[in-house]
Order: sequence, then C-alpha cells, then structure tokens
Amino acid sequence: MRKHTPSEATVFCKTCNEQLCEPYRNSHIIYKSGKHDTGVIENLGSAPVVVIMKGMDKCREHDKKIKFFCKDHSKLCCNTCAFIHRKCDNVNELASLSSQEGQELQDLNNTLIKLETDICSIISDCYNSETVLIETIEHIPIQLDEMKNRMIEIIAKAKVKMIAEADNFKAEEMKRLSIRTNASSKVNEDIHGLLPVSSALVKHGTPQQKYIISHIMKEKIKDIETHITEQRNKHITSTVALNFSKQLSSLLKEEEGIVKLNVERHLTYKGLFSYDTITNDIGV
Repeated sequence: MRKHTPSEATVFCKTCNEQLCEPYRNSHIIYKSGKHDTGVIENLGSAPVVVIMKGMDKCREHDKKIKFFCKDHSKLCCNTCAFIHRKCDNVNELASLSSQEGQELQDLNNTLIKLETDICSIISDCYNSETVLIETIEHIPIQLDEMKNRMIEIIAKAKVKMIAEADNFKAEEMKRLSIRTNASSKVNEDIHGLLPVSSALVKHGTPQQKYIISHIMKEKIKDIETHITEQRNKHITSTVALNFSKQLSSLLKEEEGIVKLNVERHLTYKGLFSYDTITNDIGV
C-alpha cells in the first residue's frame, strides 16, 4: 500500500523503488519526471528489492548508466564509452557477465568489511597516538620542574654546607687573629707606658735618669722590633670564595643545550622495517 492511500499496492516502480496502487499508477508516471520501469506485483512478498547505488552505476565521464565492460582496458562503460571502445576486442554487455559475479561479490564484500575493520583500527591508533603525544608533551613541564626542584634542593644543601664550613673557618681565623691582636695590644700598652716617661726625661731628666731609661728602652725596643717582625711575617689576610665543580660550570656554559627533546616514533606494527623505533634529538 502506498502511504496514506487505503488501496492495495499492485504495481512496483523499479526506477523509484516504490510500491503503487492502481489508481495512483498513472499519476506517478505523469507527474514524476523521467522514464519509469513498472511491473505488476502478483503478491506483496514478490516485490523486488531495488538497491540505490548512489550514482555508482553511472559513468563518471558522461553521467550515463553503465551497461558494458571493456576487458581490454578494465573499464566500465556507458553507451558513449562503448562507442569509443568499439575497436576493442572484449567489450561485453553487463547482462552477459552479471550472473558470474555473485560469489566474487560476496568475497569482495567480506574483504571490504575486513578492510573497514582494519581502517577503523588505524583511525583508533591515530587517536590513541594523539592522546599519548599530548600526554607526553603535558609531562614536559612536570619533568623540567622536577629537575629544577632537584637542582634547587642540591644548591640549598650545598648552601647550608658551605655556610657551615665558612663559619668554622671564620671561627679559626678569628681565634688566630685575636691571639695576634692581643699580643700586639700588650706590646702597644708597654709602648704607651714607656713613651710618656721617656718623652719627659728627654726634656727634663737628669743624666742618670736618661742613662737608665736609655738602657731600658734599648732592650724594650729590641723586643718590640722582634715582635713586629714576627707578626708581619705571620700576617695573613684570609678570604673565602666558592669553587663550583667543572660539571656545573660546564652545564652553566651550555645554557641552551642543557636539555634536549628526545623524539621517538614507535612502529605500531612490528616487522614492517628492520628497526622498530626512530629516535631524534632536538636541542633546546
């Protein structure tokens, strides 16, 4: 029955793939453009199934229905093509060939189904590869931050150690300098104790006083000169500075080359080539 028509369908239009009732048959042929191939339906179950080929049954060059096959050129032909190939030895009508294609078409259809599965698998692999690539790229800043934090931690530990060692050295040096300072301060006190007396005696002292102070000053000056000589020979100015390892110094000199991006392409299907991983280093 045609939709919305309360009459039994008795005619089938192969061109439009539509079942028609007798009253609608003439209207269908008149008002729908094109040539209509219609036939009587003896019973509803006998109506043929017409598959729409979506234009694949038309010649691409001439947009005409394909009716021939040129075996010499392995080409499907319309009437125009058949005329062009009229000198070929093997141009046959499809009607004479079609009966032989049933099993082959079934095999081809099965192959196409398998290929569809394979191509879907490849598409899925591409999406998976995109996901893996995105994840590895997203992990790059994490890796760099981890390395940065490790380096900061190493530098922080080195800082604590260097400050402790510097403080220990400072304590030793301060102790040594303190001993020298105290010894020289004692000598300076002796000078300050002697100098006012000697200066006064130079102006107002008796000969006996001058003789006595002169004798005392000779011995004292000898001792002071010896002390000064010893202290000057021992005088050391200490400084501290950091000596970074050659590895770290070399690392800092490289700057832009301290990290390299390791790019790998892994072959999903093993055995396609003589190796399965392609690796490139990109300097950063």
